[in-house]
Formats: sequence, C-alpha cells, structure tokens
Amino acid sequence: MKRFVSMAVFLLISAATTAYAQPPHGKCDNGWRDRMRTERIAFLTEAMDMTPEMAEKFWPVYNDVQNQKRDAQMKVMDAYRVLEEAVRSGKPESEMTAALDDYLKALASRRDVNKKAETRLKSVLSDAELAKYYVADERFRREQVHRLHHGPRPDFDRRSL
Repeated sequence: MKRFVSMAVFLLISAATTAYAQPPHGKCDNGWRDRMRTERIAFLTEAMDMTPEMAEKFWPVYNDVQNQKRDAQMKVMDAYRVLEEAVRSGKPESEMTAALDDYLKALASRRDVNKKAETRLKSVLSDAELAKYYVADERFRREQVHRLHHGPRPDFDRRSL
C-alpha cells in the first residue's frame, strides 16, 4: 500500500510538472520563430548568392509576401477549427455547410495569395534567381523537417544547389 501511495504521488507530481512546463494555448514563445526567420534569411542569402542590390529589392517584397501567406494560413486554420468543431459536435447541416463554405473560401484565398506572391517575386527576381529561391526555400524547409525528426545533418551543405 505504501508503495502504491508513493507511486501515485510521484505520478501526480510528474503530471503537474509537465503540465506547468507547457505554455498556455496561444501563448507560446516566439523566440523559435525569430530564430527560424534568421536562419532562413541566412540560408536564402547564401544559397541565392545575393548581392546587396538584389537583397535591397528582394527582402521587402519577401517579408510582405511571407506576412500575407502567414495571414492566409491562419485564416485557413481558423476556418478548419470551426469546421472540425461543427462536424465533431454534430451541428445542424446548415451550420456545417456555412463552416465548409468558409473553409473552402479560406483555401481559395490562400491559393490567390500564393499566385500574387509569385507575381510579386517575379517583379524583383529574374527567372533564374526565382528558381534558385524556390529550390533554396524548399531545401531549407526539408532541412528543418529533418532536423526536427533526427537532429542536424553533419554533412548538410547549403552551397550544393
């Protein structure tokens, strides 16, 4: 019995410590976002062999495009949460239809933002530079996913594009 009580207390303390260590929903630390942004800038600058003149034209457009993409993605996720809640709670079909319509509109809006982003990037980059940008951006994304699952790659070379 004593062993059972000790184990229960240990588990309770562990659970409380773990729960306390997690930030409240919506209150996460944005330090990782700043680090990621800095790493992405360094990666893209190096991979695209950016000159100061090119950087002066590219980064303001890039930052604006990224903000628009992030806003569009947030709208998609918000609409998805509403749709998911409507399905899970068995809301009436009219509410489900409205939630579905909002979700599909958010997806279409995100596609429009991506198309406009392509046009805006083409206005400041040549086709070769734009190709380098897309390849570098995808390589950066894949490296981050790999790092998340396996840690950093010791043989990763940014210049091997």
